[in-house]
Amino acid sequence: MRAWLDEITEETGHLVRTQLDDEGRAAGMHRLTDYQLMRILTEDGAMETIQAARRGLKANDNSEFLAALAPFFARPDDLRVVPFACAVGRDLAPLFAGAGASEEVVRRANDFAMEKAAIYIDVAEGAFRLGQTHQLRAIFIYRVPRPDRHVGPRALDPYAPDPSDQLRIFAVAGAIRGLACARATWIVGSQSCRGDDFFHELVRHRYHESGVQYGDIVAEIEDLVWLTLAYAAVAEPDRRQILPMATINREGRLPDRAARRRQRGLSLFRVERLRAPADNFGRHVRINNRDGWQLGRRVRVRGHFKMQRHGTEGRLRKLIFVASHCRGPLNAAPLHSIRLFD
Repeated sequence: MRAWLDEITEETGHLVRTQLDDEGRAAGMHRLTDYQLMRILTEDGAMETIQAARRGLKANDNSEFLAALAPFFARPDDLRVVPFACAVGRDLAPLFAGAGASEEVVRRANDFAMEKAAIYIDVAEGAFRLGQTHQLRAIFIYRVPRPDRHVGPRALDPYAPDPSDQLRIFAVAGAIRGLACARATWIVGSQSCRGDDFFHELVRHRYHESGVQYGDIVAEIEDLVWLTLAYAAVAEPDRRQILPMATINREGRLPDRAARRRQRGLSLFRVERLRAPADNFGRHVRINNRDGWQLGRRVRVRGHFKMQRHGTEGRLRKLIFVASHCRGPLNAAPLHSIRLFD
């Protein structure tokens, strides 16, 4: 199974080779593998982002995005913290689609994310749709420390998590059965979200299709992030599987035709595929109202995930789904939302 990172690596390598000028060919760039070309590009993007931060400026969107990809192309010896990469397939993503995440799920996912320097979530082709014609394909999350933690003579270790750190999300989407390249990014908890022209076109298409707006799409993606990371933190070993990996040529030689044929369909990256539990989180189970207070009206509860206690004395946690249901006395009047019409 190939990941989106494999697809963008191959496409970028093809574009770079077709655009190489005489200077690049003289430097031997055309003899590098797609993986090595992508490593150079992501290293340059990371360096530009760091230099801009040191000058108190903001790097351009493309450099910031390449910087988010850089940890997954870096040499192991260059990393202080190993990045985490997981894949969400067609068995798991539909279970998360359209469902919310409880506060405990968000906290568990946030704690998991803060332990990592960078996270990559690969979403299988067609597994998480954004409307009828588009889909989400990849998500990158990384910690953003305060500027004084990594810039200046008194800078602290940016690799050590700190309560003041924020999380930045990069989402990659595109048309179904096409190379996803529409990008959007935002800081979790902020009201500002930036997207490129392709992503804005996706939002406009989704709005005309079903009335869904920009903030709704961001909320959908964030819910998927929290649910995936919370599940990654508690999933059983038999629900985890490393995707078959291809051999990376680190010597700069292009693989021959036979080698390309053998490695077709394999990933260049160490990605852990998360499989859905056998009970599908109990999505078929309806949870009754067990709170100590009583509702005076019948209200509709959106389907959502929560962390359920289990094990000896309830010390362990597992992710379960609470189906959409009505709460409140059976003989009570339903509570309707009020809408104002001009």
